[in-house]
Amino acid sequence: MLATDEWRPRRFPIIEPLPVLDFGADLAASVARRPEFALLNIDRQSVQFDRRLASNQLLPDLDLVSEASQDAGIRASSSNDKGQFELIVGLQSEFPIQRRKARGKIIETSAKLAQLQQKVRFQRDKVGIELQTAHNALRIAEQLIEQAEIALAAAVDTLTRYRYAFTRGYADLIYLNLLETKVNETEIKLVDAQRDWFIALSQMQAALGLDPLEQAIKVSQLPPSDRPGPGNLPDPPKPQLE
Repeated sequence: MLATDEWRPRRFPIIEPLPVLDFGADLAASVARRPEFALLNIDRQSVQFDRRLASNQLLPDLDLVSEASQDAGIRASSSNDKGQFELIVGLQSEFPIQRRKARGKIIETSAKLAQLQQKVRFQRDKVGIELQTAHNALRIAEQLIEQAEIALAAAVDTLTRYRYAFTRGYADLIYLNLLETKVNETEIKLVDAQRDWFIALSQMQAALGLDPLEQAIKVSQLPPSDRPGPGNLPDPPKPQLE
C-alpha cells in the first residue's frame, strides 16, 4: 500500500533514548517469542517420538488374546446339537530376534537430536548477534541525530548572519545561495538520520520477536517530535551589526 497524504505525518514521532541493554534478558525473551525456536522444538519432539518408537521395538510384545463363540439360530436337528458358549482367554508373547532396524533407528534419531541441538545453539547465537547489531545501530543513529542537529543549528546561524550582512551590502548573492543550499542539505541529512533511527528500531523489534503491526501502531500513536528539522528550524539570535 502507498501512504496517502493524510497518512503522512509532518514530523517524525518522538525519539527517546533507549535504556541500557540487558542482553541476557532480551535474548531469553527473544528465544521465547521467535518462531524459529518453536519450529525447531516441534522437529525435536517429532524425532523424540521416533526414538521412543524405536526403543519400544526392541522390547518383547505381550498381548492378551480372547476369543468367544456361540452357535446361534434355530436348531437344525431334533437332537439340538448346537455347541455351548465357549470363551478362550490367553497370552501371546513375541520377542524380536533381529533388532538391527530398531537399533539403527535409535542411532539415527540420536544423531538428529544432536544436530537439532546444534541448530538451536546456532540460532541462539544468530539472534544474539542481531540484538547487538540492532542496538549498536540505534546508538549510532542517536549520535548521528545529535551531530546533524548541531550541524543544522550552525548552518542556520551562519545563513542568518550572512542574510543580515547581505541586507547591508557586506555579502554577495551567490555565496548566500550556497549557504541556503547548505542548510537544505543539512536538513536532509538530519531527516535521513532520524529515519535511520526508526529503521534501526524496527530491526531491534524484529530481533526481539515483537509483533510488527502492534509495534507500528504504538509508534504511530507517539506524539510528534520537537527536535529540529523541516518546519521546526532552530531560531538563532538576531545578529548585531558589529
